[in-house]
Amino acid sequence: MLTRHRLLIADNSIFFRDALAQTLMSQIQGLQVDSVKNCAGGKQLLAQNQGEYMAVISGLVLEDAAAGAMLDLAAEYKIPAIALTSSLDRETRQLVMDRDVIDYFFKDQDGLEGIISLIRRLISNRKHKVLVVDDAPTYCAYLSALLERQQYQVVVAHTGEQAVDILGRRSDISMVMMDYQLPGMSGYDVIRIIRKQYSSTELPIIGISGQTDQQIPAQILKCGANDFMYKGFTVEEFYSRINNMMDLLLSVRELKDAAYKDFLTGMPNRQYFYPAADALIAQLGTETGELGFVMMDIDFFKQVNDRYGHSIGDEVLKVVANCIRTESQRNALMARLGGEEFCLLTRGVSDSDLLARMDKLRALISDTEIAISGKSLKVTLSMGICMRKDETLEDLMAQADQALYTAKEDGRNKVVVYQSQSSF
Repeated sequence: MLTRHRLLIADNSIFFRDALAQTLMSQIQGLQVDSVKNCAGGKQLLAQNQGEYMAVISGLVLEDAAAGAMLDLAAEYKIPAIALTSSLDRETRQLVMDRDVIDYFFKDQDGLEGIISLIRRLISNRKHKVLVVDDAPTYCAYLSALLERQQYQVVVAHTGEQAVDILGRRSDISMVMMDYQLPGMSGYDVIRIIRKQYSSTELPIIGISGQTDQQIPAQILKCGANDFMYKGFTVEEFYSRINNMMDLLLSVRELKDAAYKDFLTGMPNRQYFYPAADALIAQLGTETGELGFVMMDIDFFKQVNDRYGHSIGDEVLKVVANCIRTESQRNALMARLGGEEFCLLTRGVSDSDLLARMDKLRALISDTEIAISGKSLKVTLSMGICMRKDETLEDLMAQADQALYTAKEDGRNKVVVYQSQSSF
């Protein structure tokens, strides 16, 4: 599927059209904007660039067509449409809402900022999957169309059992929309099961019902849903509630990132690593299976900071972190523990394979040139490895640290495997 970051703007006012296009392109990286003054120009561009536009932004009235014609044309091409208006009386609002628009804005500064926010949201929405659960295929199709118009990816289930199975197999669902009345397992039961695995801030749930019983919303919310809608909702209400839930989810994720990610390298920090590593070790228990721990330290990093300054030192840390990501297995648990120190916890990798991988990482870092003020800088990395038998995380860190110390004493830019006293 083509990832499109291209907009089409159609409006009579060249001033507003150009201001909107320039502002969007300056504030959203990689965005391409085409603009026209009439419906004929818009129709021509849509025909020439089919599948290219992520949205059409159009004034209600253009000089060569009936009111709303460009919005209708966008719908024909199955492109989300955003309406621009100078006023919004009842008649005008009805004209807008009769079209398949995702939102409408006044042609003023507030409207300009609102459009920028919406385009950013549409781009962000592409990363998120929404699970729609309803036993009626036609209603699932309706909800899917509304969500896809906002650029969400949609996963569909027709029973509670299917929904539970999907969530058990997939960890990429960002939100759930669910009818409370399902065949077999009820919506109430599904929500309770979901809440045993995910909190309300980790996986928002919006309950839906076609019945007007006022007890249903309270019951669904008490089961753990974040919000509720009757099936007679307006499109405006639907998008407002969906956007509110996604804003909540993203805010929580941002807070978690701030708490558990190193701000400089983007790697997990020690606050995240310790409990995650303890949980992995506890899960493994005394099972047979390779689990390796690596301590890493950038050689002579203090001299880099002293000679080139901390800004260059920061660049070195980012380059080293990227190298560690590149050469580590996908399911490895890695972190920046602080300063110039990194660590890695691997599962299912033998001691010989882990040694080979870390030596490859060591060579990659020593060969990498870091550009600084027209010159280049190279650094090296020393590493200590240990393989777990039945040790705790604290013991593993102590053993790997001892091996790292040996690597430093032996000349640096080396990978050393921990040897217990009993092995001599």
